Amino acid sequence: MKIIETNLNFGPLSHRSSTKALVLHHAQHKTWNVYDVHAFHKNGRHWSGIGYHFFIDKNGHIFRGRPENVMGAHCLHHNHYTLGICVQGDYMQECMPAAQKQSVIKLCKYLCSKYNIKIIKGHKELSSTDCPGTNYPLSEIKNNILSSRSLTYTVKKGDTLWAISRKYNLSVSQLKALNNLSSEIIYPNQMLKLK
Repeated sequence: MKIIETNLNFGPLSHRSSTKALVLHHAQHKTWNVYDVHAFHKNGRHWSGIGYHFFIDKNGHIFRGRPENVMGAHCLHHNHYTLGICVQGDYMQECMPAAQKQSVIKLCKYLCSKYNIKIIKGHKELSSTDCPGTNYPLSEIKNNILSSRSLTYTVKKGDTLWAISRKYNLSVSQLKALNNLSSEIIYPNQMLKLK
């Protein structure tokens, strides 16, 4: 995985407590690059620097934003356990180029493997926002990444259908339908289908 080091200059940063999810964003600007976003976040918003951990341009080049071990500033109330990935473009108006989409998928697969991440969200799924835009291929990207993961889950003591469905980006009713469950009662060591 080629990640272009940007050597950005940051103000004070706090360490992230865990790495449990990826949050996908768009820059909401057609031409801004990683340095433009960094300057806007640092000088315009008075943050420590770019709020995202990674930035992908329209040609599919992946740039490092914040270091992976520090909190981002990309999704209020969720920065302490997430990594933020932003793409160049305004996907309320534009459509994502194929090279950029493939780099998002490749980076997400790499990070999911590295940190054992099972949750990928669009910013709008966690906050009241349009980000990453109505033209961002969010479902296609998530399905591509998550379809390569394990297709079953073994229930552990204390698990609930709600927690399992949330972990694997499913609804409880989808999980029940996949496993022909008539109730929400599950048992340790029970094998559940995820696809």
